[in-house]
Amino acid sequence: MSVESGLAALRAGRLAEAREAAEACLAGQPDDMAARHLLARVYEAGGDLEGALSVNASIDPAVMPRAVADRARLLARSGQGAAALQLCRHAAARGQPGDASMLNGLGEVAGQLGDLAVAEACFRRAASMEPRAWAARYNLALALMPQGRTAEAGELLEAVTSMAPAFAGGWLHRGGVLNSLGRYREAAAALRRHLELAPGSAPGWTWFGASRQYLGDFTGAEAAYRKAIELDPRLADARANLGRLLLANGQAEAGERLLHEALALAPDHAIARAGLAGRRERDGRLDEALALLEGNAPETRLHRSRLYRRLRRHEDALAELAAVRRDTAAPADARRQAAFSTAQALDEAGRHEEAAAELVRANADRRGDWQDAGWDPDEELARLESAAADLERVFAEGSGELPRSGLDGRGTVLIVGLPRAGKSLLEQALAAHPEIAAAGELTALGDIAADLPQWPVAARNLTQERLAREGARYLKAAGAAAPRILDTMPFNFLNIGLIGMLLPGARVIGLHRHPADLALRCLFKNFAGRSLAFTTSIEALGRWLSVYERVMGLWRRAEVTPLHEVYYENLVHQPEQTLRGVLGFLELPWDPCVLEFHRIDVSRTGDRPVVEPLHDREIGAWRHYENMLGSLADVAARDPGPKGLNP
Repeated sequence: MSVESGLAALRAGRLAEAREAAEACLAGQPDDMAARHLLARVYEAGGDLEGALSVNASIDPAVMPRAVADRARLLARSGQGAAALQLCRHAAARGQPGDASMLNGLGEVAGQLGDLAVAEACFRRAASMEPRAWAARYNLALALMPQGRTAEAGELLEAVTSMAPAFAGGWLHRGGVLNSLGRYREAAAALRRHLELAPGSAPGWTWFGASRQYLGDFTGAEAAYRKAIELDPRLADARANLGRLLLANGQAEAGERLLHEALALAPDHAIARAGLAGRRERDGRLDEALALLEGNAPETRLHRSRLYRRLRRHEDALAELAAVRRDTAAPADARRQAAFSTAQALDEAGRHEEAAAELVRANADRRGDWQDAGWDPDEELARLESAAADLERVFAEGSGELPRSGLDGRGTVLIVGLPRAGKSLLEQALAAHPEIAAAGELTALGDIAADLPQWPVAARNLTQERLAREGARYLKAAGAAAPRILDTMPFNFLNIGLIGMLLPGARVIGLHRHPADLALRCLFKNFAGRSLAFTTSIEALGRWLSVYERVMGLWRRAEVTPLHEVYYENLVHQPEQTLRGVLGFLELPWDPCVLEFHRIDVSRTGDRPVVEPLHDREIGAWRHYENMLGSLADVAARDPGPKGLNP
């Protein structure tokens, strides 16, 4: 008998035969390390951990490095976690060339024991030993993700899918990371590849559903979640995601039922609890919402802190946030959000100097994350300003000679503006109208612009046929659930000329807000997605504001499509008058339900809905932060406000 035959027997579950083979080899060659390793594995498979450890101790690690990883695993399984971790730390510090497989195994043990720092050290050393091996890189990415280091994990997973394109797990987690980074179209493509390799992957269908939802394809998202549930009825994530989607679509009974089913499967499921709590919060039942948020998971603490802030229990909110920030095991994303939320709680409590200090620190850390991930603000702004100049060269001459598709775009409504200009507020108010449906932040228009040859420089060379084809493509992405469809992608302000050519008659609502208040609200917000990295920098925010006003001025003059401009301050101070003006622009009758916007949830892109009635607490708040805002505060001091309103 041989070690190879013993291994084959072990894999087939024939333990007695495998043990006989190992003992026969050792009888002939007592120092046969491979046979000793086989015997230790047989003992482990049979549940004799003490026997396995005893045999493992006799294996020379110089001959069989893998035995070190086996020993760590055996120690962990036998309840000796501290000893197992000590072994992992020692090996990570002293690993020799050729020990990559051992280090990879030790990293897996450390990860299972919850020590992600030791796991990371093992995987990183293993990866450095074998530059072309993908397993250690994959494991390293999985160790980084719970720490919130998604950008670095994404780079590793990109390398894994390049090295091992047939490995389904690499595509799955790459898609998950891309979702976390806000790169939803890339995420969907990666997850689609995963599902080609593993069509029965319930997590894959769940994550694919999330990417479709973020892209505004709610039908596709629902279908994906239902497929995941069909494949694995016990997958709580799919039920929770579908439940929240149905709630957002107005199917309250079905949505709540699914959320309760998710909790029955996983009583501490944070998404399900948050979904039910959010429902209670929108109904003004804050104490009931709090009661649903049991436990001390970081996500739960963050949600509780938000409810405490609504109840003006700022010290309770700050205590919850401090606990998250102290929790070294909490994901880095949660700790980062806690920093931003701490600044918000301090601001609401009137402790503005403390809030400013927190804001400076939080945004510096976030900006560092984006720069580590390759964000260059000067390069980004140079591209933005160049794009604005190209638009001016093409459209400054007016719209009379522009080619048009011939389609009817009157049912299409774009809401454009910079972040925190009031987009969610206006979207939710308008979507309360029975003849308006919110399609979310659609990427379709930007995708079309990217696909057109030499856009916008060659805009006048486009044929009616091409424009009609692309217009139909946009309408398909937007859907047709109501006479008016809202596309709320803020950065479509760069594509207003394009929508006027694709869908003549399409209406655009441009949002404006006092520059310093807008910048301040951006600084208070922990935005996801690299496209919003500029919100961490006062200088970058100022330049973005300048470009936005420059481009909106162009559309005002060029008149490529009907444009109506709304000021946040007017919306807050004169809501009925402002909303009557918007509905008149859209050629829709007045309906008072638009003033009850805070009682519904129309956001299907992952944004938290507006759940409070209108208030003016944020108007003029910039005055508390003049020193921090610097030059933007100087600009604001000279700005009289919208249409004579002085906030």
